[in-house]
Amino acid sequence: MFPTRWKNNKTTLNIRPNSMIIYLRRTDEHGFISLLEKDFWVSQHWLNRLVRAEADLVKGVLRFDALRRADWKKHQLIETIKFNVKNLLKNNKKTKNNYRIKK
Repeated sequence: MFPTRWKNNKTTLNIRPNSMIIYLRRTDEHGFISLLEKDFWVSQHWLNRLVRAEADLVKGVLRFDALRRADWKKHQLIETIKFNVKNLLKNNKKTKNNYRIKK
């Protein structure tokens, strides 16, 4: 969930965040995860599996890493997406990401 102390007002949105947030999520049967009140498409090959999501608020990038029990020390990068904190508060549609960065 989006932090409750963040309010959708001009003062909060004009502050430049300077941190990184790490989430653990599981993809659904279509490869989507729900993160920061948005649905992000991660991978068509990583269904119903655990993902580590890093939200770099300074660079405006979300990185999704595949997590495996058998090889828990290695995190394979699945997807990288550009985002804007202001856009996270807009309406959510479950579509593939338009901001994918090529690896």
